[in-house]
Amino acid sequence: MHADSIGVPDYTGSVPVTVTPSSESTVSRPHQTLLRPFAIPEVMQWLEERRLRKIPGLLLFPSNLSGGQLDKSTIYLLTKATYKKAGIDVARKGPRTLRNSFAVRELSAEQGSIEEIGEYLGLYERKSTEKYLITEQLKMKNRKN
Repeated sequence: MHADSIGVPDYTGSVPVTVTPSSESTVSRPHQTLLRPFAIPEVMQWLEERRLRKIPGLLLFPSNLSGGQLDKSTIYLLTKATYKKAGIDVARKGPRTLRNSFAVRELSAEQGSIEEIGEYLGLYERKSTEKYLITEQLKMKNRKN
């Protein structure tokens, strides 16, 4: 993700973020998602710090002050540590779980239509988004039994 991918707040107080996958995919495509209001101050503070430190390049979250790219294993370890610090115990602790949790939360809270959530995730097909809702419905059914 690039620093110039961050938009300006919309009418809901969310900030649109343009996501462009680095490689062609049959699952994900270039799309826009939303940075929710609770996260905006952190990202804006980082953008300002990044500007003040004069970090070169376009990467929003570079690995060093030279603007280098983060290694995938580093991202995984940082995400895993975030789960631990937040006291969240889930079987899989990678970045994809955060994405999946976002989809389930948005659909469960009816924060958007299946089409909108699919757009936020950059999914090509409606059925790819519907699986998040179906998965959550099954979990809730199992909790009741």
